[in-house]
Amino acid sequence: GYLQSRQALLRLNEDHGFIEHFSSDEIDFINRLDADSTNEDAYKLYKKQVTIGYDPADGVIRMEVAAASPEKSQEFSQALINYAEEQVDDLTQRLREDQMRGATESFADAETKMVAAQTKVLELQQQLGVLDPVSETSGLMTQITQFEVQLAEKRLQREQLLDNRQP
Repeated sequence: GYLQSRQALLRLNEDHGFIEHFSSDEIDFINRLDADSTNEDAYKLYKKQVTIGYDPADGVIRMEVAAASPEKSQEFSQALINYAEEQVDDLTQRLREDQMRGATESFADAETKMVAAQTKVLELQQQLGVLDPVSETSGLMTQITQFEVQLAEKRLQREQLLDNRQP
């Protein structure tokens, strides 16, 4: 889109004299720009002389630039390619900056939430008199396991008593 814009034409004219080249007497009268031509006339000619196509099957952009000489055509082509690369680099840089800004904000937010959560855990530990939740949980699980073992032993003893017809 940028290569077909007026902005690209104006830059190409400023850097490489596109309008001057097509105002030259060397250009046939059909493609020649008159001395009193407007920027709109120059843009119409630019669109005829610079054709951009996209092949979606291959994902390739094709550009054809017509000029009075092959050297001038190559000069215009190379300049337009450089402009397009600058545009892509600029857009990519902005995208990276936006992504980095978003990631930095998310990281700062997560860090703030983590500190708040740690503070809350510390407050709860102090309120409940729990110093280490892992060791507290481990101690409770040990007690539960001991009770389950005792329960199993008592059930076994009861079953033995029930099996005896005359206790």
